[in-house]
Parts: sequence; C-alpha cells; structure tokens
Amino acid sequence: MNHRWLRTVFASVVFLLAVFFTAGCGGKDSGEKAAEKMAEKMLERSSGGKADVDYDRGKLTVKTKDYETESVEAADWPSDLPGVPRFAYGKVERVSRSESKADGARSHSVWLRDVDTDAAAKYEADLEKAGWETMLVEMGDQGAMVTGQREGLIIHLMHSKEEKRGNLTVTAE
Repeated sequence: MNHRWLRTVFASVVFLLAVFFTAGCGGKDSGEKAAEKMAEKMLERSSGGKADVDYDRGKLTVKTKDYETESVEAADWPSDLPGVPRFAYGKVERVSRSESKADGARSHSVWLRDVDTDAAAKYEADLEKAGWETMLVEMGDQGAMVTGQREGLIIHLMHSKEEKRGNLTVTAE
C-alpha cells in the first residue's frame, strides 16, 4: 500500500475541515464555494491531477483519480469497522473514510470529544483483550498515544487530555 497517498489524504481532510468549519455551516455561501475551489487547487498541485471537493451540511467529499475521501458529522461508532473494538471512552463527533482507487486500500478516522482522562490506557486494554499487539505512550497530563496491530490492520489513537479530544485512525498495512 502506498502510504504517501494516505498521509496526503489525511492531512488534506484535516486542513479542509478547518477551512470549511471557519467558512460557515449554513447553505453554500460564497465563502464555502471559495474554500472548495482553494482546496481543489491545493490538492491538484500536490497530486498532479484533477480534484473535486464538495462540502454540504457537514459532509465533506474529496475525489481525485487516485482516491476518494468522505468525512461526515456523526454521533455513532462506524459500523464498517469489523474487528476493531468500539471506543467507549468518549463521544464520536466525525467519521472519515478514504479509499485508494488503485488498490482498494481503505482507512477510517474517528474524531472524538469528551474523552476520559484514562481513555488511552483503557482502550489499550480493550485492544489487548481482543488480540491486538499494542503500545501505549503516556505524555503526562498532556495526552497519550496508543498504537495497535492485528491481522493487517493498524490503529493509532491520539488523545489530548487537556482538550478531552481524540482521533482514532485505522489503516490497512
């Protein structure tokens, strides 16, 4: 799997979400249209191909010749993550799905809010119980990170204790 496209997709989605949420949340106004065009140009420059960006009512879609990404506001754990233990120590806020058109490689990102202070340690224990190989890195009062690997899947959980927020990303090796 080409990890370059995955990093590009992830970084682009994070950037685009920031742009769109500062542009407003109503119908498509001129700020959202301008942000879509700016994002398309940025992606076209970085990928060397055409990009289509659309934002509508909390749903962001990005399509290029190499990949497709969708990011939606959500309150529930994604049902299309079989074999991945549900994160039960915070609330789901947004879910993103990306897929490489070349090889079908997929990734998921789940944005979390109201995350418990000891969530990383608890989730590491859940992963180990489900047969995942894990590693926990604690950063004191600031946060923690958990990585896990099992049957061709990799999980990264980043947790900010100060902000009570987290991001859980699942990718295929």
